Amino acid sequence: MSQVDETKTLNLEVFDSDEGKKDDRLGSATIDLKEVFEKGKIDKTVPLSTSYFGFSSQGEITVKLEFTKK
Repeated sequence: MSQVDETKTLNLEVFDSDEGKKDDRLGSATIDLKEVFEKGKIDKTVPLSTSYFGFSSQGEITVKLEFTKK
């Protein structure tokens, strides 16, 4: 197996969907892609972090990723 650059990350920004109004930012999450590259796929739940409203977390998001070499 080849070496994986440990700085590879997937940054997610999550918003709600408001009909006729501006969508609200719910939070963000960062996924380390090293595990995806090494295992081929992941299925994990990560917290959404935000500094809004004084909360450190506004919920969580489940992410399923699969890496296929071509």
